[in-house]
Amino acid sequence: MLRRWSAAHRSTVSLALRAVLACGVVGASAAVADRAAGQDNDLVRQCQGALGDPFDADAAIATCTRAIEYQGTSPHGRAVAYASRALARQFKDPLDTNGLILADCDAAIASDPSVAEAYFVRGTLMSAERSGWASQERLPDLDHAIALNLRAQFLPYAYARRAVIHSMRGTREKNNDQLRLAVRDLDEVIRLRPNDAFYYGERARIEKELGDNAAAQDDFATARQLGANQ
Repeated sequence: MLRRWSAAHRSTVSLALRAVLACGVVGASAAVADRAAGQDNDLVRQCQGALGDPFDADAAIATCTRAIEYQGTSPHGRAVAYASRALARQFKDPLDTNGLILADCDAAIASDPSVAEAYFVRGTLMSAERSGWASQERLPDLDHAIALNLRAQFLPYAYARRAVIHSMRGTREKNNDQLRLAVRDLDEVIRLRPNDAFYYGERARIEKELGDNAAAQDDFATARQLGANQ
């Protein structure tokens, strides 16, 4: 299961970023979007726009750096710029080999802890400094991101990452409560991405581990059907 989840997670970052690029804007969560519109200066808006199509990670990083360094940027705008730069950096370096993505996330949260995307990026990092890609230490970040009304295009990936952590812990510790939490998170992923065969298959495997064979058979059947149509 670890190998399957690991392979699937390698595409999580790129999928989430493609969703961001498709909408052309990233930054404030839905709960603070209106407030951000009144506070953000032109440099912050340019930073957000740099994540659009066509996308150039180096250009986006440079644009967001200008917004961060500009003295007139509001604390919220600076947090948005840090989170946006972290996203651009994650596109280039998903493993965060130099620690810059983690530093940007920490700075975003210090500047304004209401920017959900900073928690999301920090919660999905795979750097060695974060004790492994399925570490229990990631849960608070993912919990915060979801609770802060994370943008819709990120939500399924936040739930999926949290499911990974619960699933691995449940299997390792033979803890059915953790496995049930993984199933609950996968319920949310499937609600948001009902045509993705992979998550039905993963939910089926956990259901089988829990002894819920009927539910597992249904999910395996759905996964096969969707897989045949994709």
